[in-house]
Amino acid sequence: MRVIDADGHIVETAEELREHMEAPYREKAFDVVTDSKGNSYFLVEGRLVPKPAGRGCGTPRGFGGVGPQGVYGAGRVGFNKERLVRELDREGIDLHVLYPTFLLGVCGIEDKDNATVLCRAYNDWMCKICKELPSRLAAVAVVPLQDVTAAVEEMRRAKQLGLCGVTIPAIVFDKNLDDPDLFPFFAEAERLDLAVAVHSVTGAYPTIGADRYDRFFFTHTLAMSFPTMAAMLSLVCGGVLARLPRLRVAFLEIGIGWVPYWMERMDEHYEKHELRSELEKEAPYLDKLPSEYVKGGNVFVTCEPNEKTLPDVIRHAGDDLPMYASDYPHGDSKFPETVSMLRSREDIPSLAKEKILGLNAARFYNFNQSKGDSS
Repeated sequence: MRVIDADGHIVETAEELREHMEAPYREKAFDVVTDSKGNSYFLVEGRLVPKPAGRGCGTPRGFGGVGPQGVYGAGRVGFNKERLVRELDREGIDLHVLYPTFLLGVCGIEDKDNATVLCRAYNDWMCKICKELPSRLAAVAVVPLQDVTAAVEEMRRAKQLGLCGVTIPAIVFDKNLDDPDLFPFFAEAERLDLAVAVHSVTGAYPTIGADRYDRFFFTHTLAMSFPTMAAMLSLVCGGVLARLPRLRVAFLEIGIGWVPYWMERMDEHYEKHELRSELEKEAPYLDKLPSEYVKGGNVFVTCEPNEKTLPDVIRHAGDDLPMYASDYPHGDSKFPETVSMLRSREDIPSLAKEKILGLNAARFYNFNQSKGDSS
């Protein structure tokens, strides 16, 4: 069984990003600030990222800490491919898909030029890293979705670079993902046959629900989950998937237990809308139950290896939906026991395990048979 980690992370450092940035932007796109406790934060447009305190705050230690990869953060140790390969071997991961950390929030940067330059630098860096370990690493691109024209252009470039998809937030400032202004981006993703992954982040930009709280326990609980659910609502009931039936989308890092509830919730509103004529105005592209789009084969959701609700999700939504993700090296990852945890479960059929641990991710990212084959 080939194991594909559908959502791992790299923790960007200022030095590594600047190495790939265009000269005029190297010093002005962002800075790094370190507090008296040694926690480092990116400083962007006068904001600390992640926001260390106040409503909508992120982790108080910044995007850093101590994990299996060692000490990491904005001003700390950079990427070490030898150490990463050792960790992947220890866990039993054949192919590791890299997502950013700091730049999960790139679509929250108001200066579109800065955002575009950061995306280009990060994507060039990921291309370089993946070329060094083509059988073990793949990476998704970041795009400046606050400027749709620039996002489409960068997505095309990312395809040429060999990156395996793009990651976007659940909302882009005041726009939901079914906003007509964003539709050309999704249409081009379908045309390019690139995977689109919705991955939120805490404390990088205003988001749904989290801004009501000033404690990280609460903001982290909400900042990832509610926006991701809203993103599925927008893409399904907003008609994006109905209009683009070959578009592949994934919803990452909030577990999978919410999916049956959300399918039932959307279906209920579709079936029991007070006025059918109003439904046709509010959701004009839907021609079947929302849950049918979720179960249609081109929607994916990452799961936690020990989620008690995983068998229920498979029963209600099928086994083509879940993908294994380690979240390595972030602090809430269960690494290095994630693969063995899934394999040892007796409440999940063998075929479903094979799909979760690799086959579904291979379909989502459109990996060919040789990708990740160490032979």
